[in-house]
Amino acid sequence: MIPITRVPRRASRLLNAATFFFISLTPLQAQPTPVLKLIPMPREVHPGKLLPLDRGILIRASSRDAEDRFTAEDLRTTLKERGIPARSAAPVIELLRTATPVGRAMLASAHISFEGARHDEGYVILPRRRGLAVIAETSAGLFYGAQTVKQLVLAGDASGNGQGALLQ
Repeated sequence: MIPITRVPRRASRLLNAATFFFISLTPLQAQPTPVLKLIPMPREVHPGKLLPLDRGILIRASSRDAEDRFTAEDLRTTLKERGIPARSAAPVIELLRTATPVGRAMLASAHISFEGARHDEGYVILPRRRGLAVIAETSAGLFYGAQTVKQLVLAGDASGNGQGALLQ
């Protein structure tokens, strides 16, 4: 783990938006991992390799909640505007609630729980075999996680086209 800030263990439980990042997908060719510059900066970051998005991206939301659907559509639209098309055979960004079986299983395997202040707006971003998962307990947490994902997508060429875009 790479500590970004030093917070006493007890105080860390009270933090509002505890975030974990690590992407362990192997790209087609080796890329240097850039320093993450996220707003707001998460409490914990585990940067990994870069995933090329030349084949596009697939955004999935498991919830039927209208706010979760809005979040998925907002993320999909933003990436499309940046030249990254939605394609079914592409890497997947999955938006999950902690109450779903997949969300619970992923959190349990990463030894993460949503307690106290993490409940309302907290989220976790974890790697998956073909992409990543944003997991939150509430629609607000899911929305904030999707906003962070937008920052994790690096523009492709100088014109901002999706060709050559990378997911951190």
